[in-house]
Amino acid sequence: MRKEIIFAALICSASWLSAGDVSMTRIYPENMLKNADFSVRDADGMPQDWEFDNCSKAKFSFRSDIGGIVIESPGQAYGYFLQTVPVQEGVTYHTGTKMRVYRTFANMWLRCAEYHDNKSAQGHWPPSQTDFFIQAYPYHGKSTEALLKKFIDPKLVAGVDNKEWTEYCREFTTITGKGVRNYQVRVGCFGGYKGWVNYTDVYFAPAASTLEITVCRADWKELSVVGKSGKKYFEKLNDGKCGNHFSVILPSRLVGYFLHLKTSDGQTRTVEVPNE
Repeated sequence: MRKEIIFAALICSASWLSAGDVSMTRIYPENMLKNADFSVRDADGMPQDWEFDNCSKAKFSFRSDIGGIVIESPGQAYGYFLQTVPVQEGVTYHTGTKMRVYRTFANMWLRCAEYHDNKSAQGHWPPSQTDFFIQAYPYHGKSTEALLKKFIDPKLVAGVDNKEWTEYCREFTTITGKGVRNYQVRVGCFGGYKGWVNYTDVYFAPAASTLEITVCRADWKELSVVGKSGKKYFEKLNDGKCGNHFSVILPSRLVGYFLHLKTSDGQTRTVEVPNE
């Protein structure tokens, strides 16, 4: 299991508790994709556990000199590295990848293997529940990111370019009653000009994570975990019997969470739950 451990830092400006009063460990599900960074190669020098789907039958070439896998496109071509992962109906999954892009267009494409609803994979109405695109265009680069965020949902404007890794991610819930068992995860080129796309750390796993909380003092009175929208995910009042260690299921990695702690003498503290 992947673990990230953080001792919460104080962010209150009123009465402060000491930095060691509470600690959090967030445990994420293991990545279901094999060779997610493309570092392991087969006898032909291609990434092990990945299949390349040359949709356009174009003259793609591949290299790994800058990390991950680089797909060089001749332009106006479509091709993807593909891996299939098993899923369960009704479960929410978190998926994403780090990418760099030069001139051509990048795309992470997720498709259910057993059933297609024939709706839009690009989010146009009606949006698909079995096909998803996560697209990145280099003309939405760092220089235009600040301007675009004034008019477009910031989640859609990550400012991809060819120098820095940019992480794109999303979450979706698999439909029920359609015999869904597998999803195909593709990362590759989606048309565009002659150039290249560079991928690493492709991720696919259930979205829910476990937050382990330890309160390191006996006089705490109230503890809660809330989302940035105000939704409460966990609440505990100290009755003298409940101890000081708690496990909380957090349903999403796209939601920001805060931990609120109050002591019997009225001191309060709010810290952000780690998300990395």
